[in-house]
Amino acid sequence: MWFISPPTKHISVAAPNPVFALQELVDRFRDVPGVDGSVVARRDGLVIAHNLPAHADAKRMSAMAAVIVNASLNATLELERGVYQLTIVQSSVGKIVCAHAGMEAIFAAIVSEGANLGLILLRLESIARQVEEVLEYI
Repeated sequence: MWFISPPTKHISVAAPNPVFALQELVDRFRDVPGVDGSVVARRDGLVIAHNLPAHADAKRMSAMAAVIVNASLNATLELERGVYQLTIVQSSVGKIVCAHAGMEAIFAAIVSEGANLGLILLRLESIARQVEEVLEYI
């Protein structure tokens, strides 16, 4: 059973539709203050589920997140920096946070400037683990 922060709601492993379970995860993550949207994508950049603002294209976001995570993984390996965890891209208006969600997926979020990054990272890492668990049952 997966617990979604806050742990008052959960998704059952026996959920009949894993895409629905993944969509519910991104929908709930959007409720975290400062999160403008998020996407679950395959490692090759194809969209699985998303909850992005109107100005953000899900296909483009997924493709860019795949490039960011794959480049970060390669850099981590080449520079012998341990196990890759996540990448934060900071801009003048906010951040893009990307993390791998198992061997098959990526979880990425668009974050507002001034958001509580500690809270967002805590929830993002939890969601990424839950995405990995959902995909194990497909």
